[in-house]
Amino acid sequence: PAPRSGVAVTGAFPMGFYITRPCGGRGLSLAEVLREHAAARINVAHNSDFEDWPEHTTRYQEINSNATASAYIDEASRCGIGPLIGFDRMMVLKGNLAGIRERVAALKDRPGLFGWYLMDEPTLQGATPETMLRAYRTVKELDRSHPVVMTLCDPGRIHEYANCTDVILVDRYPV
Repeated sequence: PAPRSGVAVTGAFPMGFYITRPCGGRGLSLAEVLREHAAARINVAHNSDFEDWPEHTTRYQEINSNATASAYIDEASRCGIGPLIGFDRMMVLKGNLAGIRERVAALKDRPGLFGWYLMDEPTLQGATPETMLRAYRTVKELDRSHPVVMTLCDPGRIHEYANCTDVILVDRYPV
């Protein structure tokens, strides 16, 4: 693409994983996981914990707090990785725009933030294009400097969600 015509992380093409967090089997800390990713030239991090909802985990307040998200941004930034920070899925689905505003206001000025992860697979979650557009506009009214990202698993529906995000990632499940 022409200079400044696309999305980049510190001047490089964005490359990342859907989930970047400490994992059970290897016993690595978040810092260790991020350092491994940085060494492999991964420059975007996303943690689906930030999409959990209160009914999903007893540790919701700890896992999905703005303080935890802020610490995640800081740790990723130290490794040269730009994090995508998500929103509680139920917040988006139920139209809790005040909750979305609170997260954006709390984190938009954190150095190193790459962008916002609006929702994973909204068509599977039951989020309509109208629901997603309201959430997208809420994020953009507070933060025009970071991209908003979502993932679709049905590329045939991109046209329905194109105005609800800045970047669409497409899942192509093999099965």
